[in-house]
Amino acid sequence: MAPIQPDRARPSLPDLPIELLKTIVQDLKDLAEDKDEDEDEDWVLELRALSLVSKALTAPCQEALFDVADMEPPKFRFGKDIYRGSDTLATFPQLIKQSPHLASYIRDFTITFPLDPESKLTGEVGNEIAGALEHVTNLTGLSIQHEDETYRKAWVISVPGMRDSMQFGRLGSALGGLLGPRLQHLLLRNVTVSVADLARCTSLEGLHLINAGLDEDPNPIDFEDAGRIKLKTLEITGKTSLTDILEARLIKNRPLFDFSHLEDLTIPLRSRESLEKQLPEHILPHARRLRSLYLHAAHPYAVSQDDDPPCPNSLTYLNPASFSTLSHLTLSIEFDITDLDAVIRDPYFGHFADGSIRQFEALEALEVEVLIGGAEVRHVNIPQSCSNQWAALDTALVPGLSEEEALMHRLKSVRVLFRMDEPDIPPAHVFNDAMQRVMRRRFPRLTELNEKGRLEFSLMTEMQFPRSR
Repeated sequence: MAPIQPDRARPSLPDLPIELLKTIVQDLKDLAEDKDEDEDEDWVLELRALSLVSKALTAPCQEALFDVADMEPPKFRFGKDIYRGSDTLATFPQLIKQSPHLASYIRDFTITFPLDPESKLTGEVGNEIAGALEHVTNLTGLSIQHEDETYRKAWVISVPGMRDSMQFGRLGSALGGLLGPRLQHLLLRNVTVSVADLARCTSLEGLHLINAGLDEDPNPIDFEDAGRIKLKTLEITGKTSLTDILEARLIKNRPLFDFSHLEDLTIPLRSRESLEKQLPEHILPHARRLRSLYLHAAHPYAVSQDDDPPCPNSLTYLNPASFSTLSHLTLSIEFDITDLDAVIRDPYFGHFADGSIRQFEALEALEVEVLIGGAEVRHVNIPQSCSNQWAALDTALVPGLSEEEALMHRLKSVRVLFRMDEPDIPPAHVFNDAMQRVMRRRFPRLTELNEKGRLEFSLMTEMQFPRSR
């Protein structure tokens, strides 16, 4: 063994590369978070202590502490003392005023406006937060949410020129100012932004709109040099308007969004506001590299005695290029029983009737959720609603057991979930018994392949029985 060289100085912390120090701090943070995930986030105290070990560790520790900033209930009340003190955004303005450089570490910012009347954002506090946000210059992820759906059109995030809620003060404009070329991910819930603001997010990859929308700016900016937004992830749920999304335009009538790069997509089967316009037929033909697709009902489908499925197979609109890339497909359907003796004739909305599902060469996981509820759910025709129509999925995926290779070769998991929405009615057990019969009789091919270990197949029922009085 070679003797230790006494004249060789051991490296000290200041001598280590800053990237290595950041990696060390991040690893320690991950370990502390895993250890304390059910406790009171003592990793914050550990990083604070670590930052005092050496000046070389101060900046990496501060960056790890402030990279994600959450201002959401129940952790805070605006302008009041709350848990974790200066590590929360209740004292965010004072903290940034004392140490403006901390704002530059924030990469992901979440602000949620609560329903609690004691937590209302006053103009004074809003203005203070707005001033602090001016120092947030390296943001890549932003979430703006309001807990009350009725506030959707009143709470507008904007640049000067847009209408603002009086409760915002300068905060509306400050939040709008965070929408810029660095932003990569944006989530809006029950709030609205202007097309002009969104068009500045030229690097945006993920957009999540939950009861959200886009408003036209009364004083639009010239977008001659603006490029289209090439989304990789798009989620549209709730009451988001189709017109907002599909008709958002730059100058010269260029669409705001480029859907050709989409990889993960969540959209409704049809719109609540505009039944003649369907998102699948407007978006799916342009999506050439989808990996995950979640199609859900925009609202419960009212079933009457003679109804056909409410819309054609949405999968027929898919660009053929995605047949070789789509690996996860979820179909979520909701029925509203409004007529006596109503029959659910196709629980899958026609998506497994024509065999098109077998075109997906890379499909690994398929999930189907069916929810049945409504005022007249107790009067649904159970025998006819729980008959052979459920077998369409079984025969679409496995045309014949004599040829096991007929099963889609990459398919590993099929999950069917049937739910009855809060059945506070005496015959709820009848539904449960009927669906148990479906489980035993309607999926013989998938069941046999499951028993042979070829794939994982599960069919579950969820019933909530009335409470005893």
